[in-house]
Amino acid sequence: MNDSFSTSRPRDLTEQQFITAAKRQGFTHDFFGYWKLAAPHQNTSVYRFNAGHRRRAQLVYLMECQEKAEAGQSVNAHTAAQLELTL
Repeated sequence: MNDSFSTSRPRDLTEQQFITAAKRQGFTHDFFGYWKLAAPHQNTSVYRFNAGHRRRAQLVYLMECQEKAEAGQSVNAHTAAQLELTL
């Protein structure tokens, strides 16, 4: 029996599966490995290979960047609302 293949490690996505999953999440391909985040952060590009060579990790990385951008936006919106109250 060949023990060089581990069944405990999840299989990686194919390139087409990665593209389909990324587009399903709202990401759009930009250029040379960069992907634009989903709306309302579509002006932000993220380099997917910062997460390494596994496509599953790259997709998770894009989703984490989206979450961070959304968290930052909510803080900014809250700060803007407070500023309006003080005026």
